[in-house]
Amino acid sequence: MTPLRLRVAELAMAHRGWTMRLLSEHLDVDHQTVMYWNQGRAFPRLPMMLTICHALGCTLDELVDECPKKPLPATALTSADTQYPLAS
Repeated sequence: MTPLRLRVAELAMAHRGWTMRLLSEHLDVDHQTVMYWNQGRAFPRLPMMLTICHALGCTLDELVDECPKKPLPATALTSADTQYPLAS
């Protein structure tokens, strides 16, 4: 599973001009909680994510960021992968 993080610091500054501390005060959560969301060390429940989106004026797609993961080496492909390629 791909690790996720929230782009709270980036979006808070870009959309509202807020720091993470101001966002945490607006959401009535601890500053460290917002920092953990931004680092991908914690993840809020869906109702809080929707509250964050509303506060920042962004969508869930904009808020959630997939952390990049290493691509699989070509040798990791199985014969089934090459025999039945994905449709374009």
